[in-house]
Amino acid sequence: MYYLQALRGMKAEILDNPCEWKCSANFSQMFNGVVGQPSDISQLDFFIYAGEFKTTYPILMMMSFM
Repeated sequence: MYYLQALRGMKAEILDNPCEWKCSANFSQMFNGVVGQPSDISQLDFFIYAGEFKTTYPILMMMSFM
C-alpha cells in the first residue's frame, strides 16, 4: 500500500511541472496530440515517469502483481 502512495506523490511531481510534459509524456502526446493540461497525461506516462526517477516503487508494484 505504501508504494501506491509513493506513486501518487510522483504523479504530483509531473503534474506540477509542465516543463516535463514535453519529455515525459510521450504516450500522451502519441494518443492525444499536444498535452496542454494535466488531465491530458495518461496513466502509462505516470508509471514510466516513476520508473525513470524512482525505480523502487514501480518494481515493487510489478513484483506484487506476479
